[in-house]
Amino acid sequence: MPMDISGLRVLIVDDEPDNRQLLAELLGFYGAVVAEAKSGREALEMAKPFNPELVLLDLAMPEIDGFEVYRKLRAMPEFDHVVIVALTALAMPEDAREVQEAGFDGYITKPFRVRELVRRLVAWQDISRERLSGSTTASLQESGDDGQGQLESTTDR
Repeated sequence: MPMDISGLRVLIVDDEPDNRQLLAELLGFYGAVVAEAKSGREALEMAKPFNPELVLLDLAMPEIDGFEVYRKLRAMPEFDHVVIVALTALAMPEDAREVQEAGFDGYITKPFRVRELVRRLVAWQDISRERLSGSTTASLQESGDDGQGQLESTTDR
């Protein structure tokens, strides 16, 4: 699978500036168009004008946590096609189950492996575009990726 995410519109939502900056620079390197939100509230304000295909959403944020942001985005019909992925430092099986039961399209544990992250972004990009084109059967399973799993940190490109 080619590692091309050129033009993919990604909204990164994380209250930690270093995490946002790392992800923004990394995704920008691979050609993604990135917007950053430092809070759930800011993400909700930015979502419509930015029109993301994919949202990387930290779960543990003050005020409005990632689960609440997810529910609010999913309640808006214009975000039906958007792939929403949980970003979490929690890697226990019950954490993964909670994310999956909430309805997220996938999750990424921090820290993560760069090449694996980009590989998943390519698959999620395809899902978002299939959904946007009206395909109701788009799923991560069809892309050969269940969308779940732990990514470990390395700087491989």
